[in-house]
Amino acid sequence: MNKLRGLSLGGGVLLLVASGWALLRYPGWVSFAVAAALALVVMVLPTVLAHGKLWTRRGWRQLRAVRSGDGQRDATYVSESRVDDPDAELAAIADAVRDAEGFDGVRHEEFSDGDGLIVTHAGFHSSFVRLTRHGHLAVTGASKRTRRLVDVIESVRSHSLTDRTNNPLRRPDRVQGAPRVFLGVFLVALLVVGAGAIVNGAYPADAYTSGEKAVLVTIDARADVVPGVSGTDAALSKAGFLVGALGEEAVEVRWESNNTTRLVEHGQQSLRMSEDVRDLLSEARDGSLTSAQAARADRIEANLHEAEAAIATALTRRIERDTRGTDELLATRDALRRAADRPV
Repeated sequence: MNKLRGLSLGGGVLLLVASGWALLRYPGWVSFAVAAALALVVMVLPTVLAHGKLWTRRGWRQLRAVRSGDGQRDATYVSESRVDDPDAELAAIADAVRDAEGFDGVRHEEFSDGDGLIVTHAGFHSSFVRLTRHGHLAVTGASKRTRRLVDVIESVRSHSLTDRTNNPLRRPDRVQGAPRVFLGVFLVALLVVGAGAIVNGAYPADAYTSGEKAVLVTIDARADVVPGVSGTDAALSKAGFLVGALGEEAVEVRWESNNTTRLVEHGQQSLRMSEDVRDLLSEARDGSLTSAQAARADRIEANLHEAEAAIATALTRRIERDTRGTDELLATRDALRRAADRPV
């Protein structure tokens, strides 16, 4: 299996499984259905493009034959019945060709898909006798004498060969060269979009970045898949991670580029994250905690209060130094101060 096909199948299957898990794990379904649809597109796109290339090539070949008025160009004849004994059939056809007039020679040849015959005629032309994947006899050639070869076969063997537009021996070509690179990049982009649909569907709150949502989804998946990881462990892990994200908010508030509107957004996002941490800690403590889990919950709560106070302090300094302190910004700062003093 080539690397592009491995990316297509491996990435598509992984995204499809993740979509199904998320559909069962979280409320809602639209985002997860979109991710599943993208997974299917990723899985079939290389095959669709390869077959599309094959059918396009067949169409152009047929069009050229019609325009040139040479209906025998690149002719393909396929038997209606299947061959029971390929070796015996090819040997009998070879003997019949040797006995017939108008052919220079015949020899057995090993093709990529099995044994066959090469029949030479008119000095440099050749026709080919091979078997399709389904065991039907196929005669191909770019000479008008290919029709003569078919007549010989039909006269000595119990086969009726029909002229076909499409050559069943021709297989789809793999996407190669620059299109292969672009296709690989496009498949990766589809996988990223699908993963984004899952994480944003699982945690739709605007307070989190896509990266933060991905971490939260990973923690949930670990709790569902890894033995020994309980829901309490997952709740504490998410709470600890969000407290770390709150600490980053305190740093971002100090950025000089933030105007009053941006400071309000940071403050309100911090309040939302703070409430989520409190909900997670309450969820964990509602269960039966081990001593290690209880100590971990206490550490997370202490870090939470520290982060809330740090954000409130950073907002106060920005208000005193750079802004006039709008009512909304002051209310957000005060809410963070109260949260820092309120136990979980």
